[in-house]
Amino acid sequence: MGLNQSLDQPATVGGTQHSSPRPLFGQQFNFTPGGNRYGLPPFYSLHAWARPATC
Repeated sequence: MGLNQSLDQPATVGGTQHSSPRPLFGQQFNFTPGGNRYGLPPFYSLHAWARPATC
């Protein structure tokens, strides 16, 4: 299963602004600047694959 998480830049976590998002399960978020192919303002994103430990 794939999972995408995105955060607007500057990252806001729990009502507090951060210059970059904190790692999630040890993985750093990727920064995508404004003027991107999606037509979105600057944002951070993280894509993760999740699978059972028995696979």
